[in-house]
Amino acid sequence: MITEKLINKFLVYLYQNHILIHGESLSSLHKEGVLLLDKEFSNKHPEAIVNIDKNGIRDLTFHLGKELETRGFATVDNLYVFLTPKGYEKAGQLLHPIKHFMVSHWKWHVGAVFTLITISLAIIKLTECQ
Repeated sequence: MITEKLINKFLVYLYQNHILIHGESLSSLHKEGVLLLDKEFSNKHPEAIVNIDKNGIRDLTFHLGKELETRGFATVDNLYVFLTPKGYEKAGQLLHPIKHFMVSHWKWHVGAVFTLITISLAIIKLTECQ
């Protein structure tokens, strides 16, 4: 069964494969994709394999690729799946959530620092008055 957690794991897997081969280059997203018939993802994540009946199993890798394509995170071309820039950014957020928060919401940190300084000065001033 395809779950949101499994979709995110596959997206992070594609991202890590891209980083391993091309580094952090966005210009090479379309150059080399991941073969959908490759069993590497299924071997690492057994929840990507579903029993159909007593004799058959189904690997969900192709369906995960199509799901990512529908969401705009990847493109599926014949038997390969390629990350899109949107998928690359989303996978980076999933893999490094704290880094993403720090970069995206840096203005909050500035406000928090000023607030802490103001509170510290107020406490110092109050202790001097007594």
